[in-house]
Amino acid sequence: MSSGIEGSEGNQLDLPREIAGLKLKLEELDAKLGEVGKLAVDLRSEVSKLAAGLEGLQREVSKLSESFGHVVEDIARSTLPSILLAKMGISIGSLARAFFTVDGRVVELDIYGVGERLSDKSRVEILGEAKARIHGEDVRLFHEKALRLLDSKVLDGNPVLVMYGLYAHPSAIEEASRRGVALITPYIEVMKATKQG
Repeated sequence: MSSGIEGSEGNQLDLPREIAGLKLKLEELDAKLGEVGKLAVDLRSEVSKLAAGLEGLQREVSKLSESFGHVVEDIARSTLPSILLAKMGISIGSLARAFFTVDGRVVELDIYGVGERLSDKSRVEILGEAKARIHGEDVRLFHEKALRLLDSKVLDGNPVLVMYGLYAHPSAIEEASRRGVALITPYIEVMKATKQG
């Protein structure tokens, strides 16, 4: 009969040697944990730099998107007078961005101008918006904005609602037809702009 602790092979364990081995492994583990902690601090610093870079990139993309939007608006304002004349018989000198105050709030239109319907010499007001990509929701929001302007009596001509874009999603074509908004892109023209309500 043995009074000591036996190992798996029936040999007595040398506790001081085992404890020393465990202490050594614990020190190694502690050193590795210190390295992991340092790496975590370094990683946190790199992630912060990456986040700052991403914020800068988002600002630049936003500026680029805004600039591109202004280019689309400029194209719309320069090409729409000839399109409106050829397709709808509306003569208009020029179009510009316009701001109106409705119930104390400023309402902005990308495209605004006063012209004449040649068929009956009636005065018309062009109310429009320009976007690179137009979806049905964009048409709905523009139409609601135009209705706010019309309901406020800020405008006094016969309104013609126009949206100009580089691309129109099928939902935009459907919504424009349903709401009476003229939808114009380089490839599609939905010109039935008669319904305002």
